[in-house]
Amino acid sequence: MRPDFFHIPRAARAGHAKTCPGRASAPTRPRGRPAGAPAPAGLPPSSQAGASLIEFSIVAIPLLLAGLGSVEIAQWHYVRQVVSLALAQAARAGSTAHASPQAMETAFERALSPLFPAAAASTMARMRGEFARRERQTAAPAWRIQVISPSAGAYRDFADGQLEIARQTGHAAINNDYQAEQDGRRRRQGWAGGLGPQSGESIFQANTLVLRATYPHEPIVPGMKALLKILARETTDSYAGQVMSRAGYLPITQELALTMQSHPVNWPLPASGKIVRSTTRSTVPAAQAAAQSCHGLWCPPGPPSIQAWQPSDPSRADPAARHPPGSGAGAPPAESPSAPDQPPDAQAHQPWEDGVAGDPDCGLTLCCAGA
Repeated sequence: MRPDFFHIPRAARAGHAKTCPGRASAPTRPRGRPAGAPAPAGLPPSSQAGASLIEFSIVAIPLLLAGLGSVEIAQWHYVRQVVSLALAQAARAGSTAHASPQAMETAFERALSPLFPAAAASTMARMRGEFARRERQTAAPAWRIQVISPSAGAYRDFADGQLEIARQTGHAAINNDYQAEQDGRRRRQGWAGGLGPQSGESIFQANTLVLRATYPHEPIVPGMKALLKILARETTDSYAGQVMSRAGYLPITQELALTMQSHPVNWPLPASGKIVRSTTRSTVPAAQAAAQSCHGLWCPPGPPSIQAWQPSDPSRADPAARHPPGSGAGAPPAESPSAPDQPPDAQAHQPWEDGVAGDPDCGLTLCCAGA
């Protein structure tokens, strides 16, 4: 194009364009379709309107439910762990306090405080308020601990009225000392396997504290309570079914067995219904309970039997070894040691019996002599 083309008048440029060979003017295209004008033929209206909203709903709803379910599962595991630790604290308190229901209740609720975070002075107040609300909703205790062992039959079979705690309280108590000797004596009396005729338990089982805790967990996912109410309609005969059917709570159940470290006492149960005695027989096998009954330094390896215990160090039982010739000590006694099948309560005091009856360390670090 010539440099002076733009200096040519507009009319002349138009004429020049018309006279230029091989150059045709482009047709003018409309800038837009007037409002209300019909669509061009051959182009149907779009059928994808709203598809993105439908696709988002299909994907978002399962993701939302999965996220809420993950939060619910995490919360359930946390509450379950706290309940498990609280039950352990209750069992420890009961094992050292003669199976006192009040001691177990106090220890259990104190250990549940992490579930009710608040200021130090208001944690227990918040807990009590929450428990009161649950009791109104469920018409049942806020939680429940079942004492499976010692059972009522065990107190009838193994009650020892000579214990000081029994005389002080006026309630039946089971002797926690010399359990192997007690088991052997009852076997010789004709009790098959050392099991009580009314309880079907051994002295080892009677001295094992078995607790089962049921704690109602309140779901946080919407609609979960209504679902639990529907599922629990056929199981309203138990405490767990009651809290599910009436309030939609998810019951968490934990069970723990711990050897008693004091004489079990058949205390009256509290009126609150939080501590109850179960009619279910103890699930701790007699052999396992026997193996768990001795924890002291002088306890023999393996489960105790009705035979006399033998010390791990023969020199402790042999006076000649303890007093060699020329040491100035008296000669060893001439009588032979008692036979293995001799009744334990008829045997003489053994050198390794370093404690006396009633010593707090009996059964823990000492094998104590009889009173």
